[in-house]
Amino acid sequence: MSRVKLDQEGVGGFQRFATKYFLSCTAALVAETVTYPLDITKTRLQIARNKFTKGGMLRVTYDIIRREGPLMLWTGVGPAITRHYIYTGIRIGMYEWLRDLVHDKKDGVFPVHKAMMAGAVSGLVAQFAASPTDLVKVQMQMEGLRKLQGQTLRYTGAIGCFLSLYRTQGFFGLWIGWVPNCQRAALLNMADIATYDFVKHKLILNLDLQDNWLTHAMASCCAGFAAAVVSLPSDVVKTRMMDQIRHELDAKMDKKQKTTVDRYSGVIDCFVKIIKNEGFFSLYKGFLPSYIRMAPWSLTFWMLLRRSVKFYISSRKASSYFDAVIVGGGLVGNAMACAIGSNKNLQNLSVLLIESGTPKPVAKNPGVYSNRVSAVSPASIELFKKLQIWDRLQSYRVKKVNKLHVLDSCSNSEIFFDQPNAMQEIAYIIENDAMVGAMYEKLRDFPNITAKTGATVSQCSLTTSLSDLTTVVLSDGETIETSLLIGADGHKSKVREAMRVDYTSWDYEQHALVATVQVEPLGANDVAWQRFTSSGPIALLPLSDSLSSLIWTTSPQEAEKLKQLPPDNFIDQLNHALFTEDDQNDSVNQALFTVKKACGMVCNKSDEFKNSCIPHAISLQPDNRATFPLGLNHAHR
Repeated sequence: MSRVKLDQEGVGGFQRFATKYFLSCTAALVAETVTYPLDITKTRLQIARNKFTKGGMLRVTYDIIRREGPLMLWTGVGPAITRHYIYTGIRIGMYEWLRDLVHDKKDGVFPVHKAMMAGAVSGLVAQFAASPTDLVKVQMQMEGLRKLQGQTLRYTGAIGCFLSLYRTQGFFGLWIGWVPNCQRAALLNMADIATYDFVKHKLILNLDLQDNWLTHAMASCCAGFAAAVVSLPSDVVKTRMMDQIRHELDAKMDKKQKTTVDRYSGVIDCFVKIIKNEGFFSLYKGFLPSYIRMAPWSLTFWMLLRRSVKFYISSRKASSYFDAVIVGGGLVGNAMACAIGSNKNLQNLSVLLIESGTPKPVAKNPGVYSNRVSAVSPASIELFKKLQIWDRLQSYRVKKVNKLHVLDSCSNSEIFFDQPNAMQEIAYIIENDAMVGAMYEKLRDFPNITAKTGATVSQCSLTTSLSDLTTVVLSDGETIETSLLIGADGHKSKVREAMRVDYTSWDYEQHALVATVQVEPLGANDVAWQRFTSSGPIALLPLSDSLSSLIWTTSPQEAEKLKQLPPDNFIDQLNHALFTEDDQNDSVNQALFTVKKACGMVCNKSDEFKNSCIPHAISLQPDNRATFPLGLNHAHR
């Protein structure tokens, strides 16, 4: 279903309801008018009790045009449109109300089975309210048959038909056939909603199709087929029940004593007699025009509604609209923006990237390394290649890691990770600023991506409605509306706060000190080292042949003390922490020796690892030390 919003600032509750009601009913008016000839053909086929309604869809349509005139294909379109001003308005409004009522407020999700149930209930209630207009529509559609049979026309128009039915049938008689009518609406809505969304997402994800009118048309065809299969039997019974009134009125107009036609005593009786006298497949009379109509009706309605509301939104000066808004222009946010921009199926979407800072461009190699780096896996390298920024990063500077060696300060325990094969590295060490800068520069190649830097989000207003948008309010007061909000704004995420999901967070009571140090490796500086100490792990990640990035985890007090030490004293403390054996436990080492001896060759490390040794730190890159707290942050989703 369309995802559009009308209830933002400046649009009150009543104005929001009235605007949404008007736009949805207008879209239904156009869809109904365009596809109405198929509906009258379907109705004639479902009655199917005389020579004028035999021969299939094309024959019936041809006969209507030849014998009654082309305009007769729109006989009864007035009450049909009136029906949608009742049915569509209630259906959409009630569906969204039910969605807000039954969606999981804790997780903010609305599963398919709940969507199907909400669609069924809203369709049932809306159809019950609109049943009198359906009755009038069926009566008007059958006036053409009376003309062909040489009988006097009963009605001069839809209003006259309504008044005549009220006089002859009474107020409650206007709801004749409401049971199969409501059954049909409930089944149709349930099948349409579930099938449409399922097929559309499968087409986009599995067949690599674009989210455009063609994809919506294919999804509409599948949804129309499913809806026709499950709802048409109820539609046939509804039409037969409503058509009984025509015979009763004929008898009254001819002044016959018997004015009641005992053809069907009720819905079940009608259902049983159709199967008994005409066969099971008679319940699917008019299937082809019904199916052919449902797909274009759904496509016309939802595409027109979506465009109408987008036009309405664009005409308002209070806010701007984007198909997707990404909050946070770090590694994740920029990667998402580049992925959307480089995907040919998503290039028709307008995307806004909001970042509080200003990413640094990937300039010429500055010589000085940043103290914030990441170990990037081969899978992430493949992503960079797809985004076409890998060559840019390589021309800047990256360092390949071929081995990973993990040590323990309290024992001789150690773990080795080698290359899976000679052509496959374990990871690359890359500066965070370089990755963010390369992706930010790449955004210039995508005309559908807009980057807004130096902007912070003050408030996010989410919606659970399929027909509403999310609002993002910036600190400068600007309001932005979007169909999809992506939160990539870190541990103090405004997006996560707006989602109101359960969130687990605690402080590890440890700080990480980061710096760039010059090292003296025994061989090529292509091994990532990590040593676990009593206060926390220390990691040395290679940056070049002689430089490594240091991540030293310790207590907050010790981290601050190390940060303030003179460079030479700091290097001494670092080397002591890397090489000291003061914490070695003889009992543990003896147990390890026994296990290794029992395992034999299985536990032996290669000569290459035997000869490897953690490098000594020589000097510290000036003004490069920083500390930050460590903790756990987890959103339960």
